[in-house]
Amino acid sequence: MKKNILLLLFILLTFSQNIIAQNNQSRLKLGLSVGLNLTSPMSQNDNLSPYLTKSFLGYSFGAEVRYQLRNRFILHTGLYFTHKSYQMPTTVVIYTDMQTPSEHKAIVKDEFNDIELPIILRYQLSKKYLIDVGVGAVLGFAQRSRQNLIVQQLPMYNFSFNPDAGVKSPQRINFHVSASYTHSFNNKYYVGIEPYYQFDLNAIILDTGYEHISYGVRTFFLMPVKLRNKNAKK
Repeated sequence: MKKNILLLLFILLTFSQNIIAQNNQSRLKLGLSVGLNLTSPMSQNDNLSPYLTKSFLGYSFGAEVRYQLRNRFILHTGLYFTHKSYQMPTTVVIYTDMQTPSEHKAIVKDEFNDIELPIILRYQLSKKYLIDVGVGAVLGFAQRSRQNLIVQQLPMYNFSFNPDAGVKSPQRINFHVSASYTHSFNNKYYVGIEPYYQFDLNAIILDTGYEHISYGVRTFFLMPVKLRNKNAKK
């Protein structure tokens, strides 16, 4: 899966570089980004206490790729490592005497480590102040998921496990919307901030129980990459 992601990213970079070489323009910007996020489940049992749902602070970091298309449009992609975590109430059935089942309220904490590939189309609202908005999809590939189960009435049954150990699923398709402001330093370096919101489209297509909503903010550092025109005279 990682090889496929890297191959797709390489194709995007190669395509962009070829266009730049033909036009002798610095339309491509490469850089790094870091950010923080909060995540919450998209659905839960209405019969359980909603106040037990809690979002934990997550983080992300990775490579940033932005290519200036015609007019005010920008293609935004890259590759992120993202950690997300939240807890929510649930119920579990436990056989306390090996024969009689009993239902108990519990709290489950989900943790996700994802590799994310954004494919976002951005539109510049202001070229002077470098303000833009973006809409697109973020493909998420689960690398490791972990659950901590806490049974409130029966603490001896509390345990942790990896429900997706060794499995690269579920794969997520997140709808993404964001806005960003970028500051230019003599057109040589760019630093920006990007608040965003995204939710899992799998909740509409297939409910796996792992669907969630995320919102957060990223900061990014970019440098323009200008290639020499192959047709330029030496």
